[in-house]
Amino acid sequence: MEWLIDELTTAATKAHVFQLSEVWQRYCDLAENAKIAIRPSYSSRRCTFKEKLEERLHKVYELITLEERETLLIPVGFEHVPFSTLLSEEEELNLIPKYQAPEGFIEMIHVALRLRGDILKHPTYKGFVVNEDEMISCVPNSLFMFLRLMFGGQSVLEADPDDVADDTEQDDSQARILSIAQDLVYNVTGGKHWTHKHLGLASTLHQATRSKELVKLFHKAGHIISYQKLMQVDTSLAESTLKTLDTETGVVTPLNLVPSRFVHFTCDNIDINDSSFDGKNSFHATQIAAWQRGPEADIGLKDLRPSPNTSLKVPEVMEQLSPAAVVTGRLEPGATDGINKEWYNESDDDNPSAVQAIAKDMAFFLKRQDVDIKTAWTHFNQSICSDNPEMTSVGYIPIVQAPAHELDTLHTVVQRCKYIATQLGQNHVVLTVDEALYCKLMELKWAKDEYQNFLIVRMGGLHISLNFLKVIGKHVRSSGLLEAWVESKILGPGTAELVLAGKGKSYSKAMRAHKLTIQAMWKILMPKLLTFIQKNAQGLAAEIEAKANNEDIEELLLLLTSNDFRDTLSVFLTANVNPNFKYWWSYMDMIEILLMFTHAQREGNWELHLHAFQRMLPYFMRYDHTNYTCWGTVYINEMHHLPPEVKREFDAGNFFVKRTNQQFNQVDPDQSQEWLNGIGKKRGGIIGITKTSSALSRWALSYNLQSHLSNETRAVYGLDYDDDYSHNESFKGRHTQDSRDEDSLLAALKSFRVC
Repeated sequence: MEWLIDELTTAATKAHVFQLSEVWQRYCDLAENAKIAIRPSYSSRRCTFKEKLEERLHKVYELITLEERETLLIPVGFEHVPFSTLLSEEEELNLIPKYQAPEGFIEMIHVALRLRGDILKHPTYKGFVVNEDEMISCVPNSLFMFLRLMFGGQSVLEADPDDVADDTEQDDSQARILSIAQDLVYNVTGGKHWTHKHLGLASTLHQATRSKELVKLFHKAGHIISYQKLMQVDTSLAESTLKTLDTETGVVTPLNLVPSRFVHFTCDNIDINDSSFDGKNSFHATQIAAWQRGPEADIGLKDLRPSPNTSLKVPEVMEQLSPAAVVTGRLEPGATDGINKEWYNESDDDNPSAVQAIAKDMAFFLKRQDVDIKTAWTHFNQSICSDNPEMTSVGYIPIVQAPAHELDTLHTVVQRCKYIATQLGQNHVVLTVDEALYCKLMELKWAKDEYQNFLIVRMGGLHISLNFLKVIGKHVRSSGLLEAWVESKILGPGTAELVLAGKGKSYSKAMRAHKLTIQAMWKILMPKLLTFIQKNAQGLAAEIEAKANNEDIEELLLLLTSNDFRDTLSVFLTANVNPNFKYWWSYMDMIEILLMFTHAQREGNWELHLHAFQRMLPYFMRYDHTNYTCWGTVYINEMHHLPPEVKREFDAGNFFVKRTNQQFNQVDPDQSQEWLNGIGKKRGGIIGITKTSSALSRWALSYNLQSHLSNETRAVYGLDYDDDYSHNESFKGRHTQDSRDEDSLLAALKSFRVC
């Protein structure tokens, strides 16, 4: 064996390639000449001989098995030696026959060894940044060029550098080339060299599913890092966030928030009913989030390294509550001075924003009268909206493990929000909640003098809309509208009942049903209105017809906001004394208020928000929604006494949340909070870890950074939500479906003799 090893070692310096069968024959010849018995294990199991060779020659030869089950000995260390140099060297006598490879095989071996050597010598990836530039940096140039040639062939060499089409094709294949290259880097090094793909995909997959089995499966396939390494990354992300921990109050400031830029907060209960026989020990906690317009701060991912730990040690101060020391229910309102009655009875005509919103809806109803495939309300408003403010970043704040309705919990929430706001250079805390928490926070504010100076509590728009939908449901119950929905098949019987009841999970269905209804009703009413205008104001009728068919929407809006049109519409409504008409017009007026309120949210119009809400108050009173009547009155008063700096931000629309780069798509913060709650309750959220404090805290503390990694990974592969997002109503299929449903509902309403 020693003689054979010497011969092979010498042959390796000449880059000779041998077949294992020929090496075995040479070993047999040497043993026979020396009259040495061959080991029985070598003769019975040739693999034992192969293993012995690998053990002795691993520094100079690599044993590779081909598809034909033929094993070759390939020399190591010649990856940087030009093949032409090897060919020019004089052949020396060697007693082992050299492998006669097919044409081009030796060249392929040297290319493979060269690429392997470049991969092993390439600097390792550090930090947790994921983008295309970083991915390119972790791949050797030789490997990247090799894969580009494999993808593009001769065309890569012949491409015109000034050809834009070639650049586009190159961009399309770049992500795939980098993906394969990073798989090679990770797997050739045995997982020692991490890549941006393997980290980013692992984090994205785990955040979306939190499935250990899926992570293990993708790791075994060589596409992501191992589950244990991923837990070390998650722990590292959580530990980096914990560096902002205030040891006295237990507050953690999200790393992505930018100082000296306005920030507002939301909080809501998050309840998870874990499976149990008695329903006890269910999870009831409070989720908090901070919202801020504009680009996120640099969160320092480049400097992070995997933690040596796979679990997080949670400081006890994070789980402690601050006692409120307040008894509610016995307090008088703290701000009753300076109340203006006009805030509560302002008409639409007195509010320019309301006049404009109503005109936009009237233009929408006018322009779709004689069109087969009709655009939907949201899509129409997106097409005429010119304002597109910056997107909103979310700063996820660790969950408070106590029910939100308790005063100690709310006091803790306020204190934590105050600390974060102060750290960012802000004097006030703007906190948006639903009505159930609003009343408790207001009593807390009235009870604590220090709260008067900094706490501003907003009532969430989503929950206002849901309660107004309940009011509308009571208004039209037993009117036959439910039967019209069912008969036209736009809703099933059960769903129609949920829509009238204003259930939260049926919000989208309720909005669609009511919009389809008012659109169908205007199909009946609009011809009557135009006929009335033709008889009483011919010049106005001609102007409406001309501008309704004009592409310039601004001219039509200018006409619809004029006193001539509004006065004529008022006369038309007053002249019609039919009780049936009066009833259905009251329904249409309520839907217009709801649409006006939605306009305010989508456009970020603070003045319109307050006006639409005060229009709802009489209906809340009429249909016994006493909580919203009572606290809505307080809310209107509070919002008219805002500090100047907060009022300035609200007037600029900085009181809503914009999560995608589209127009007319802002939502109230409480709706975004519900979205966050939904993430926590889905796969990838906190289901299954609510009873483990360390796992729950690690999820909450690392959420922002994991989301950043996930978004960056998606962007690399062309799945950026912000670029691809479109509202459902923008799609042609939705237009067709809505038009069909509207026509079906119109037929049902006509058969019921509505309007």
